[in-house]
Amino acid sequence: MATNPSLTKLNGMSLKTSPRVLISVRNEVEAEEALAGGATLLDVKEPSRGPLGAAEDAVLRAIAATVRGRALLSAACGELLEVSQLPDLDGYWAAKVGLAGCASVAGWPERLESLIAALSRDHAMPARPLAGFNPIFAAEQSQARRNRIGGGVILVPVAYADAERADAPPVPMVLETAWACHWPAVMIDTCCKDGPCLFDYLAPEFLADWAMRLRRGGIVFALAGSLQVEHAALLKAIGPAIVAFRSAACPDQRRQSRLCRQRVGQLVREFIGDGVAGYSDTTAEASLARSVSALELAPTATSTPPPGPGEQASANDKSRCSPQERAR
Repeated sequence: MATNPSLTKLNGMSLKTSPRVLISVRNEVEAEEALAGGATLLDVKEPSRGPLGAAEDAVLRAIAATVRGRALLSAACGELLEVSQLPDLDGYWAAKVGLAGCASVAGWPERLESLIAALSRDHAMPARPLAGFNPIFAAEQSQARRNRIGGGVILVPVAYADAERADAPPVPMVLETAWACHWPAVMIDTCCKDGPCLFDYLAPEFLADWAMRLRRGGIVFALAGSLQVEHAALLKAIGPAIVAFRSAACPDQRRQSRLCRQRVGQLVREFIGDGVAGYSDTTAEASLARSVSALELAPTATSTPPPGPGEQASANDKSRCSPQERAR
């Protein structure tokens, strides 16, 4: 069988750590399905409201109560320019905000800093683990404290690969800002959910270069954007800390359909192996520990300069997408 030269090159760049699988869920039923499939990182969102559609506060609370420390929870909180107040995020380790519309807003990094300060103030690290959460969850929260914001919830800015369509800052600019400001984490996603995926906009070599540099800098790097199980080998070669899925976890690959535990299990096995799928209380702690371990990134003492813009794949010269295209 012939070797893919691109994968060979990327594997040479990789730090040989398998990405952790994050599954997006919209309610308690889907959260249980994802857990049954072996997921240990869950992201709560409402797909009908856009790529980072925020769930209702009641849904966030219900999922946290259902999961009870069996997985690490993050929450999609919408677009930075539309966020007036963050929800109650007790039981969550991260909040994601998108940068749609920020291309023409010079002060978007300062707006992010304001949200970081709000999270640090409103979600201070508890003196002891929250009731009902296992020690692994508490250990992850301690890692968040070791990151710059000092709180129990970290902010994850989301760059859009289809930046022109989203009127968002170019991905290289966002990543360079993440590096310069030493954000705890940064994600790349697609804003318009109308067909093209992450790799229709960004070259794997560009992503692999940044994955290595951000990991060495102690910054969690996550990739999303209509990713499918067929992308597993390429994603493992690129080497981000987290790979996120929604449509790939649904039977018909439509992000607004109901999530399926079998498809979650298939994704988990692709990245972790056969030993995790079929989640149970007896395997929960070990599986979750692997997820936490992947996020514990020690910053290096050396200062590696950030890369330049790098080579990107075709930007798919389309007009800006509508709210309907973002929610597909």
